[in-house]
Amino acid sequence: MLAGAAVALTLAASEVTLRLVLPSRDRYYVNLPLTDMRAVLSPRLVRGVDSAARYQVNADGIRGRGFGPDSAEYRILAVGGSTTECLLLNYESSWPALLEQRLARTIDGRSVWVGNVGRSAMTSREHVLHLKYLLAQYPRIDAVVVLAGINDMLSALRQGSRYTLPRPITEMEAERSDLRRAFASLPRVEELPLDSVAFPWYHRTALWDLARRAKAAHLRSSRFDVAPGGWLVVARERRAAAMTIDTMPPLETPLVEYRRNLMTMADIAAARHVRLIFSTQSFLWRNDMSSVERHDLWLGWRDTEEAFYSPRVLAQAMGAYNAVTMEVCKMRSLDCIDAASAIPHSSAMFYDDVHFTNAGSRQMAVMAAEYFSHQPPFGAR
Repeated sequence: MLAGAAVALTLAASEVTLRLVLPSRDRYYVNLPLTDMRAVLSPRLVRGVDSAARYQVNADGIRGRGFGPDSAEYRILAVGGSTTECLLLNYESSWPALLEQRLARTIDGRSVWVGNVGRSAMTSREHVLHLKYLLAQYPRIDAVVVLAGINDMLSALRQGSRYTLPRPITEMEAERSDLRRAFASLPRVEELPLDSVAFPWYHRTALWDLARRAKAAHLRSSRFDVAPGGWLVVARERRAAAMTIDTMPPLETPLVEYRRNLMTMADIAAARHVRLIFSTQSFLWRNDMSSVERHDLWLGWRDTEEAFYSPRVLAQAMGAYNAVTMEVCKMRSLDCIDAASAIPHSSAMFYDDVHFTNAGSRQMAVMAAEYFSHQPPFGAR
């Protein structure tokens, strides 16, 4: 009993001390701030990229430089999944960084800032939350470029005929269950809005917050290799050995979910007076892929069995999602970059199913910069 009482008193004293010492955490981060990871890449496995890559995130949880003065910058936020994140590309080779470099300055002399909050596996549901919370948190953002669709499509194909329409992300219960997925780091629980996430009582303690900070510090600095025998080789071998599915499951219901998420993003951007630009998702899949190109594939599995969808089905399904992106742009009078139609479906552009090589990233940046250059504040509409 004495030992238990001593432990309880020690924990209580630690809790009080930590609440006084730990700085407030009232911000949302898609990526962990101050992350600094290095990758060593095998040229035989990941062609068309540098042999070593460094992935850094600034203090605001953004891949890119910090914010400058409001009056001196035109700010563009790049939102998306791994094809925006560009994990295996050095920052200078990622398309958001190249877009910033190509645009450089507006007509009225402001410098261009492009911040990258892309994160692997994010779907349009998470992008809705990114816009909702980040546009309220960051200094003024002038435009948002959203490259979406690939993870929504892959998720729908994984579930196949078992797909059921989820609750709209605008419903509080749905948001509660998705916030943890959308952000690598959330505010301390007591600093969250009253109508936000409900967590267990111990998540509200400073001790829990300290443990979370320690874990984040460990994850921020690491090294990951893409080498023979690694995860990418295993994933490609798994696909090559699996049964091929050449029939596409019904996509009508998944496309309802995707469309309403795009529409919600349009609502959020309009309410914030932020220009919204959607981009279609480009990809490697073709009917006439060579054996070398097929060997580079690893995405597109179905959960219920050891089977993968054929490149034909994947291309057709991605085309359906891209069509919805274009449809929403037209319906809401939004800007749209049709990357899928302009970037060649070639291994020169992609080192696997959808991820850009250095050349593919440059092509994406050229397209986006060309689009911006004909719009205010870079050119006349």
